[in-house]
Amino acid sequence: MYVAPNSEIRLLRNVPIDSSYRDSFYFSSLSEQITYFNSFVKQSFTQQSYQRVNRGYLRIQQSADELYDCNYLMFRNTSFGNKWFFAFINAVEYINNATTQISFTIDSLMTWYFEMTIPQCYIVRQHTYNDEIGANIEPEPFQMGEYTYEDYANLDVSLVSNFKFIVAVSDSDIYPETYVQKYGNLISGATLYVFNEDELQEIKDLLDEYIATPDEIVSMYCVPDWLIDSSEISSDHRYISGASSFRTITKSAISASDGFDGYIPMNNKLYTYPYNYYHVDNGNGQALSLRYEFFENHAPQFFIRGTILSPVQVSLNPYNYKGITTSSGQSVQGVMTECISLQNYPQCSWNIDTYKAWLAQNSTPIMLNGIANALKLYTFAPSMFTSTPTMESSIIKAPASLGQASMSVFNQTSTHKFDIPGKEEFNPKSLAPAGSSIIDTVSSIYEASYLADVCKNSMDVGNINCATGRQTFYGGRVHLNKNEIQHIDSFFSAYGYAYNKIGSPHMGSGRKAFCYVQTKGCVVRGNLPNDDKVMIQNIMDNGIRFWNDKSNVGDLAQDNPIL
Repeated sequence: MYVAPNSEIRLLRNVPIDSSYRDSFYFSSLSEQITYFNSFVKQSFTQQSYQRVNRGYLRIQQSADELYDCNYLMFRNTSFGNKWFFAFINAVEYINNATTQISFTIDSLMTWYFEMTIPQCYIVRQHTYNDEIGANIEPEPFQMGEYTYEDYANLDVSLVSNFKFIVAVSDSDIYPETYVQKYGNLISGATLYVFNEDELQEIKDLLDEYIATPDEIVSMYCVPDWLIDSSEISSDHRYISGASSFRTITKSAISASDGFDGYIPMNNKLYTYPYNYYHVDNGNGQALSLRYEFFENHAPQFFIRGTILSPVQVSLNPYNYKGITTSSGQSVQGVMTECISLQNYPQCSWNIDTYKAWLAQNSTPIMLNGIANALKLYTFAPSMFTSTPTMESSIIKAPASLGQASMSVFNQTSTHKFDIPGKEEFNPKSLAPAGSSIIDTVSSIYEASYLADVCKNSMDVGNINCATGRQTFYGGRVHLNKNEIQHIDSFFSAYGYAYNKIGSPHMGSGRKAFCYVQTKGCVVRGNLPNDDKVMIQNIMDNGIRFWNDKSNVGDLAQDNPIL
């Protein structure tokens, strides 16, 4: 049966896509598609013979020179249907002055765009339709460059404070019974005396009270001033509470208006780790890299607590972080697996005058021994004394005077005996033990006066951060340098974010300019030939941009916000 030639061919020029399939179009309807391509038509031919789809070429009655600038065509065999076929022109070949042969390749994607569907599949990467900070945290295949710091400083000025000094004393005279005090969840048998930095004289006075019992001073050390509430210190400097203070600190939240050294990126993934994060450290080697996107409202929050018992430690934990939040009636604990601490607060040392300590410890035995020996000598030799021995003269004067006098009496080898009225016959050598005891006492006092003074507690007080007022926590925003951020931002703008999960491919409708999508093993369904299905599946797996802004196809610098 004869069929009159009735096919229609339209040759287009300057269509902004090619057979590489790096770029294609998003259309919401077939009419929009036809209208768009018709805007590029240079020449139309009607009543043409039937055009075979797979032959790959067609001939028309037209000079080749008129068609060299055409790069795309569309045709339909209207005698058999209204289906439009779209194709890339590969070559325009001169046949004769009135005939030109055009080689083409069917554009499978545009030809079957409305006949196909792509179910959910594994997506390697694509432009997101939700670019909130923290919504996209899939790792990217980048090697990170150098980082820079912003606003790096101590977390809170109030943490960089003076010290308080604690003198721990074990004194049973203060408490008649066995004494223990609870400090936090720990107990101690020591009484804690607390002093400010400017109360050195008060510290000396307390130490002097224990000159006779220096071992009752257990230790002396420093703690951060803010750990102890001054209202919990008694008038005699005793610490009357077992609780220690804590602090909570909230830093500024990150937002899309925060720049990178003045550069505002187009892709908010750059505000997440590892491109941008919050750094906190203890100034001594411990550090945490904390992710803004895991903090509640993207604002870093910290819980700081410490102990006032030695060894003093202060710990820092993030809270309202990684899903661990606080609620009414519950104590703030923070994420215990994310922790750094301040340690090595110095143990303070103090000097003991060994002679004074010895004299204080032995004054009573010396006094009693001196009185006994002085009375014995006075009884048998009153002429040695200018007055009756007293407690004062016995301990202070007698040893010197009696020591000199006795040397001449007690060293005699004569057996001469003295007659003392009212006394039995007296032999001087019977006083030898008394004189010898006095001499021993004087010798002990003399030796004690030359004993070296003792420095109690540890001399290891050289913590450089404590000594220079830097024992605190430090923090600040850390991010890649501006140059690295610009490079990665450009990549994200061109190729979207890593997705690496099953989902629906984004093919352009949710972005102003375009959407890039790359799948892995996607499946095309619909009423289309198998070779075109395979072609489209390969196109999707290789990655392609679907342009919504068709007037700027290929211009990756276009503003491309989410619609």
